[in-house]
Amino acid sequence: RTLGISSLGGATLDNEENYLIKKLFTAMGALQIENQARI
Repeated sequence: RTLGISSLGGATLDNEENYLIKKLFTAMGALQIENQARI
């Protein structure tokens, strides 16, 4: 787990793309994963 990387998904991506981005960054140990649609 690391605070050195983070991810911010966008509302222009579809649900499947955001899901894959979340899985990728979770596997890399990212703790901060946000999506623009939720903010």
